[in-house]
This record gives sequence, C-alpha cells and structure tokens, in this order.
Amino acid sequence: MRYPEILEHSIEKRQKSSVVKLKLLFDEKLIFFKGHFTDNPILPGIAQTDFVIEFSSCFLMLDKKQVRHIPQLKFSQVILPNKVLNLQIELSEHQLQFEYTDDDQNRYSSGKIQL
Repeated sequence: MRYPEILEHSIEKRQKSSVVKLKLLFDEKLIFFKGHFTDNPILPGIAQTDFVIEFSSCFLMLDKKQVRHIPQLKFSQVILPNKVLNLQIELSEHQLQFEYTDDDQNRYSSGKIQL
C-alpha cells in the first residue's frame, strides 16, 4: 500500500486559494512503515511531504513539476501505524501550506512548499 486511505474529503474554493481537507488512515500496511525502525515503525517525514504533493495533484490539480523547494517543515509528533489524522492543504498562487492534526487539533506536522 503506497498511500493512506482517504476516509473523508472536502474541497473549499476561496478568493485567492483552494483548500482540501482529508481524513486519513495510516494503515500499518503502508510501505513507508516497513524498514523505518523495524521494532517501532513510524511514518517518515519525506512520506508525509510526498502525500501532500500527491493529494494536491489529485484534488487541487497541482502540476507536480511546479514544486520548487520546501522552505519550512516542522514535525511535532510521530505518526504511528493505524493512526487516523486530518490533513489540510491550502494551495495559493506560489505555495502549498499543510498541517496534519488529530481530531483534538494536536499538530503532528506542518510545512510550506514553494511553487
């Protein structure tokens, strides 16, 4: 399994941006959990960033070739197998801004990707 399961999604168009909100299940069968700490698997940060770009491509029609660099990433808590989290991605003219949170608004990671 390459991507987390999408349990819910919504898209909101704003005046100068678009926002997609996803509820995701990070199933223990995700390939990214294999080999990343065998006895204590966690989801690598690069996978979290890859999911943001992939879902932006699918839901917000982002051309992946637009991605230039990642000036800001912050990892606050580890994502463990079978965790359900919310991912909010906002696409503006020159940037993706994202945040993974749980239902209590505890942040797991966030960042900005320049386009």
